Amino acid sequence: MTEDILFDNIFVGHDAAQAKKFAAETYHVKKPLEQEAEGSAEGDDDDEPSALLDKIRLKVYEFIHLCGFDVLQACKQMPDVAAGLAAAFFTLIGMLAALFGLMGSSKPVVKKTKTKAVVAKEPAPVAVDAVPVASADDLKKDETPVVVKRATRASKE
Repeated sequence: MTEDILFDNIFVGHDAAQAKKFAAETYHVKKPLEQEAEGSAEGDDDDEPSALLDKIRLKVYEFIHLCGFDVLQACKQMPDVAAGLAAAFFTLIGMLAALFGLMGSSKPVVKKTKTKAVVAKEPAPVAVDAVPVASADDLKKDETPVVVKRATRASKE
């Protein structure tokens, strides 16, 4: 920009075509000259990070800077960054706990108790009424189905 001019190349209007024409006549002519004067002949978007990792890093730094003033307000303004940092923190804690065996799969705990040797005794004889019992072979031979009729009111009368 030229000295003593704070703002340059201002266009006020509604037509996008006229705005592009005005930018081509003013902004695009002066920008390469200004970059050469400043000594930086790099691309157009130097201020914006190009890689996803740089964007994430920038958001995290901004969140940490806001946390310096007020943590609750920073979480309200940037909930996505707060949730991401919380998830990363708890993942790290979980990984460390699993590494040191504080959680996760472990060997089952076996309690050792003192037991006395028990001598098996013969079971006492049980008194059984004399009831005829059919053997399994007898049941297989008699395969006739048993039909049981239920008593109805008509048959009771």
